[in-house]
Amino acid sequence: MNMLLILISVALICLSLLLTVRPYIPSPIPAYVTMWTLRLAGAVIMPQSLLIGWGAVTAVMVLIEYMQPPAISKATNGTVYMSVGALTCTLVAVSAMPASATLVWIVTGAIGGALAGAVVYGRTRAAAPLQFPSRRFWNYTIAKIFPTAITYTLLGLIAFSVIISNSPTRTLINLY
Repeated sequence: MNMLLILISVALICLSLLLTVRPYIPSPIPAYVTMWTLRLAGAVIMPQSLLIGWGAVTAVMVLIEYMQPPAISKATNGTVYMSVGALTCTLVAVSAMPASATLVWIVTGAIGGALAGAVVYGRTRAAAPLQFPSRRFWNYTIAKIFPTAITYTLLGLIAFSVIISNSPTRTLINLY
């Protein structure tokens, strides 16, 4: 049973990564379900308060995503750039674990990386209709950054929790 839940979690992580690039449904949903699945499998040590808090963040993000016009919520312009930036900075935050991998650094890495990816995309020819650095560009960027940043924050928390659970030298105190 535990191995099945872990395999489901791996599939959900892959789905989350895919949905940050192709947003058929909001990408934080499978990332959040992965947190619960790994906790139920006993693969991670994760406080229930953390799960409830991020569940509320995910629910608010899903509501905001569905309130946006479909042309924006389903658009894929620049999502690869934002995803690569968020993934890179989140991995840097998690890999700096001995001294500074806390929740704040994971969130900052995800948001900063997604923003950096959006700015890089804004400088390409493909982003010409968004007219970087116009108000239109920033409205679009903010609408696309939040689901990406929340997804990569959740994935960073998952990675951090797996490392904490399998390393006796790490403590949950680093998470806060």
